[in-house]
Amino acid sequence: MTGTEPETAADSSPDRTAQPVTVAVVGAHGFGRHHLDALRPLAARGRARLVGVCDVRPVPDDALDGLADGGEVVVSADLGEVLDRTEPDITVVATPIQTHAPLAVAALRHGSNVLLEKPPAATWEAYQQIAAAAEEAGLAVQVGFQNTASPSMRAVRRMVEEGAIGTLRGIGGAANWHREAAYYARAGWAGRRRLDDGTPVVDGVLTNPLAHSVSGALWLAGATGPDDIEELELELFRANPIEADDTSVMRARTRGGITATVAATVCAPVQEKPFLLVQGDEGTLTLWYTDHRVRLARPGRTPIESEYAPAGPLENLVDHLAHGAALRTPLAESAAFMRVLDAIRTAPEPTVIDAPHARRLGEGDSAWTEVLGISDLVTSSAEKLALFSELGVAWAH
Repeated sequence: MTGTEPETAADSSPDRTAQPVTVAVVGAHGFGRHHLDALRPLAARGRARLVGVCDVRPVPDDALDGLADGGEVVVSADLGEVLDRTEPDITVVATPIQTHAPLAVAALRHGSNVLLEKPPAATWEAYQQIAAAAEEAGLAVQVGFQNTASPSMRAVRRMVEEGAIGTLRGIGGAANWHREAAYYARAGWAGRRRLDDGTPVVDGVLTNPLAHSVSGALWLAGATGPDDIEELELELFRANPIEADDTSVMRARTRGGITATVAATVCAPVQEKPFLLVQGDEGTLTLWYTDHRVRLARPGRTPIESEYAPAGPLENLVDHLAHGAALRTPLAESAAFMRVLDAIRTAPEPTVIDAPHARRLGEGDSAWTEVLGISDLVTSSAEKLALFSELGVAWAH
């Protein structure tokens, strides 16, 4: 039997009882387009409107359609000019990782709340700078961990707390992704551990493309604060011709005694839906977080599946400013994730996986690297809460 439990959708009728929340977006290309798209339904309902865009590249007019409610949109490569001329309630920062901290701090010091794309910063020190600026300004910083903000993730946590799978034993994350050469060629910082001048970037598989798996596993394990991880183990590898890791596993043990393991790769032959496997002594909960789908499985009983509507961090931040709603992904709850990121930043260089364990296929921008057998290995890691080196693969020793 499959049970579908969609989350109640937000009211789609126009809200003209209050002034719309004003929004500026820094970085209108790449994932910035996603934030512009997330703003569009809010603008249609009169809840928010775009007032400024900061980008060093030209912004196509059609990217801004339906966002300004007839008002002016200031477009400039100078963030100070955008902030001075628009005084936005919210500044969305969707720029390269190493620029997050200075741009977020600048927005906070101008009096703007911030929606900060993940990962929040490239170092623990930079993360602390953002936190200090937010505290000094008395403003909110929401992090773009939209999957942690989702009703499906919250439902899993609630079911665990209600005892649906008995005593929680651990959380295993599995993320098998497929990325071609164009992914790393899209920007000079992509796939880098640091820039040529030494500036940290930390664009590894666990810290950027599949950071949602790490953030979600830690959140479900109750590890959000800076001291919530008692022990952290990392195994970092790369098969692509890049600096950063592209095939890795991390295992954290929390102060509460919970193990959270996440195995991730962008070297799988086909892309699969990432999942978090929440393991108890009386059953499991599987969350496919990009689909907002949950399966509850218990011995001797028919599995139950539930589906939930997505809920984004931008709308939640608008609700926070307009109605006092609690933030779903506040900066403070990314502290444990940032501890993992900083450990990866300071870890030894990733170990290279080469032939006969990996092979390069295709040509040009379509070229890609496959680590042989990686999909099964990643899934096994999640199921067994195991490191790669514990699963008998030669390249992990």
